[in-house]
Amino acid sequence: MQKYIYSSFLVLLALNVVFLDSLHAQNEQRKRNIPVDAEVDANAEDPDEKRREFTYTNLNTANFAFVPRAVSEYAVGDTKAPVQINVFSDPTSLDTNTFMSVHWNALIDEYVTNGNARLAFRPMITNAKAALTAVAMQCVGPSAGVRLLQSANLIDPLWGTRSYEKTLDILKQSAEKISFTTAELEACFRDPKLNYEIGYWFKRDGRALEFFERDEMNIFINGSLWPGLKFLEFAKRQVERTLERKGNYGEDNPVLQIQPTDRVAGNPKAPVVLFDYANIIRIHNRPLFAEGMDSRLRQAISSGQLAYVYRPFYFPGPTQSAEVAARCVPPARFFEFLDYMTINKDFWNSLDDPTEMVQSIAKFHGAEEGCFKDPKVANELQVIRDTALKELDVIRVSTYFYRGEAYMGSLTFEGLAKFIEDVNRWRTDGKTKQGNQR
Repeated sequence: MQKYIYSSFLVLLALNVVFLDSLHAQNEQRKRNIPVDAEVDANAEDPDEKRREFTYTNLNTANFAFVPRAVSEYAVGDTKAPVQINVFSDPTSLDTNTFMSVHWNALIDEYVTNGNARLAFRPMITNAKAALTAVAMQCVGPSAGVRLLQSANLIDPLWGTRSYEKTLDILKQSAEKISFTTAELEACFRDPKLNYEIGYWFKRDGRALEFFERDEMNIFINGSLWPGLKFLEFAKRQVERTLERKGNYGEDNPVLQIQPTDRVAGNPKAPVVLFDYANIIRIHNRPLFAEGMDSRLRQAISSGQLAYVYRPFYFPGPTQSAEVAARCVPPARFFEFLDYMTINKDFWNSLDDPTEMVQSIAKFHGAEEGCFKDPKVANELQVIRDTALKELDVIRVSTYFYRGEAYMGSLTFEGLAKFIEDVNRWRTDGKTKQGNQR
């Protein structure tokens, strides 16, 4: 028994080191924009080969973190399904337990069995118990990993909050219930190769994803992030919109014409007018504004080829108060303010409520203190947000429109160029696009 405890301790220690290294690598990636797969283990699967074999319905989900694999992934459904649902989360968290107990099978029944979606779960190693559980899931196998969590939840709905020793005991009981003996589980725990592989792939996921929330369940729908179980219903609405192929809102739609309340960069009469429903503090998965405005986008604007229109979208809380502060910045300095916010995000991005920081930055860019509590400002923002909800079915930030066509989710400059090209071709051909719900 002492030998087993000592071996387990070494395994978990190694996993925690890998986890800390993964966080460091992720932070460095954000700062230096390290390309995905910049460091590839010679013995690892070839990511480019995987990408050639596996193509999602849009560019965003070509990200290496979404490519199916045999290690530390628990998935059901067709890899060519129109909707790819990828969930990254601490397997011991309460949100994960609720998701697995209440929503996992329901999502399978609703979307997977009919071929509309593939559903995948990957454990995030955020602490020693998460590491232990990730190894246990892999030990029982890809087809039983989720059942292990569901069984543990039946034994004790709060099992993930218990002590390390109690969590281990519940995992053993859960494994027994799915016909995996305690002896088999303990032998598997001592496999150093398995422990290394799980830590290695979690590190790779952390590097490949532009952003993920350590303390939340990360739900990706075709590459678009919904941070937290609280947003599951919105994520399902995105799934429904994708399946409905609803994306054409009319080239002459009056809502998609530049309004006096818009913040516009560039010539409003430019041949390309891009509308972006965004939020000043929801900056993850927005590569066009990773460190200020992308230089190529800025060049397209300054050359008169493109006009960029920022429109606020928010939910009650910090995202709303941040947009009030942003609206108080004089229009002539708004994009200077936007650049400052994204370039200096490390100062405010980790705050639960960055409102005061945003207000200070807004005042630095010309906002007046009294404006932050002006009901007219809040009303103006609500009209913009409600119109987007009702007329354009906008349900999240990073929803773009060009010539009446919608694009939802992370958009690179290359993706923008392709989106514009595709929409122009569809419009020229007189066809109605089938909706780009990315």
